[in-house]
Amino acid sequence: MCASLEAWNAAGHRTIAYIAYSQLSAQVRARVDTLLQSHPDYPRWVRDVPAADRPLAAFLRASTWADEIRSDPAYHNDPREAPASTEAPDHFRHQNWHYVDEPIAGEFANVHIDDSLNPSWREAPNVVTQIRAMQTILSNRSRPAAARAWALAWLIHLVGDIHQPLHCASRYTPGPDGRMENDAGGNRVRLAAADHNLHAFWDDLLGFDDSPAAVKQLAEGLAAATPPVKGKSRERDWQAEGAKLDVAVVYPGLAYARTRASGLEVSPEYRRVALAVAGQRVAVAGDRLAAVLNRALSR
Repeated sequence: MCASLEAWNAAGHRTIAYIAYSQLSAQVRARVDTLLQSHPDYPRWVRDVPAADRPLAAFLRASTWADEIRSDPAYHNDPREAPASTEAPDHFRHQNWHYVDEPIAGEFANVHIDDSLNPSWREAPNVVTQIRAMQTILSNRSRPAAARAWALAWLIHLVGDIHQPLHCASRYTPGPDGRMENDAGGNRVRLAAADHNLHAFWDDLLGFDDSPAAVKQLAEGLAAATPPVKGKSRERDWQAEGAKLDVAVVYPGLAYARTRASGLEVSPEYRRVALAVAGQRVAVAGDRLAAVLNRALSR
């Protein structure tokens, strides 16, 4: 995947974080609040925030930190010729941690999963493997607080990422030379007017207001409208859910879209269905993030 690495914009990620924070046990919430104070960006996250509001403010800001470092000169792209450092924390941007590209094939009307197009798609690192890795670091009390705070910020973000369907798969089509090329999680599917591309369209479905008041209102509304998650599942299951949504909703909904000079025109019906799916995924992501943190930090 290239181009945008975001999955949900800041409003979406912070809404997920708000839902999760409200479901943490008192013990785990206290541990989360203390750990985040060891993150190097904590002073910036709580600058000008009243003391009583700092714990939640830091948690919400931590949810978007992994996207913000893409433009932070203190962080660097991962080395191409050598593996990135395995130390934690590090100062790499880890662009390939945000997604995994399970292959999808076919025209929009009949897309289907076809792992043969890229048999190595599960290879680490990717969003699935790194959710596991961050949980391991976070739950290890022998690790330094700074390493665990770094892992916590990544985990908050990546659980959100994996619930955006277009961070779970990419559609492959023949390129000009006949070789199969992927659409970078919808980044190369151009949409008309202000929608830009399919990936950005899904990122921005829940709006752009990431103020605490707006996030609170959206989070409470989505949580109330979405049944609680039942049963246990893991990050591989979450990725599979996203890929299935790509096959059932994300791509087929564009099968009969009108083509304009700037790209495909999104219909009101597609937008309505997409908004409902996005709201459900954000609410479920919040539930699951809370479960992950309660499990990792209650021991």
